[in-house]
Amino acid sequence: MESSTNNTAWKTLWKLRIPAKVKIFVWRTLHGALPCRVVLANRHIKVSGQCPLCAIGAEDILHMLFKCPRAAEIWSLLECQKFISEALEYDRAGSAVLEFLLCSSFRSGIPPDGFPELVATTCWYLWWERHKIGHDEPVQLPAQSAFAIRSLAANFTAASPSKAHLKKQGWTKPPTDRVKLNVDAGFDADSLRATMGAIIRDHHGNFVSATNWKIDFVADVEAAEAHVVRIGLELVALTGCTRVIIESDSFRM
Repeated sequence: MESSTNNTAWKTLWKLRIPAKVKIFVWRTLHGALPCRVVLANRHIKVSGQCPLCAIGAEDILHMLFKCPRAAEIWSLLECQKFISEALEYDRAGSAVLEFLLCSSFRSGIPPDGFPELVATTCWYLWWERHKIGHDEPVQLPAQSAFAIRSLAANFTAASPSKAHLKKQGWTKPPTDRVKLNVDAGFDADSLRATMGAIIRDHHGNFVSATNWKIDFVADVEAAEAHVVRIGLELVALTGCTRVIIESDSFRM
């Protein structure tokens, strides 16, 4: 591929709302640097170049991500098959097909919002499943994999809100007969962990109580926000406050 200064693929890649590990995977794929079986066999590593899933093709990037029957079924379940078919019309390498999907306009229609993130997440997920197969671990049915991919792509996008949607404003005092509970949660889409904090202040702005928490597994950013509200309300109950205003900087609340 061309240098990052004049190739739109790189500009597209680094702007995607996906975790760093998925970006690095896409970066390696665009360079044709995935250690699939064909590459390993060409490097004289004793491994069959045949696809371990379908056994009807050699496992290169093109076959692994787009042409293997299992991959094709998952793309179809994700309603992306017409875009994949258009990308496969010409004799392209797997890295070139991925670049086409990330950067091109399509004759077959306009892809949905978040399509590049869905493409990147799907390719990463297909690669991750192949790792599981290589370690003799079971994988899901294609329909289950497609559902998981949609959920992951949606969570990745939701965890990276556009700065245009964020509006900063100062803290305002609650009415004299109430306290204000401020809550905030941070969600890491890479590890699916969340950190959260809550603070209570009175109508003068004086500190009443506070707490912080960490959760090692959270399904998505909405769940993290719900957890921190629960923790904040438990703090309110412990301090004996009965009239409370809840405030969060989440644009989803």
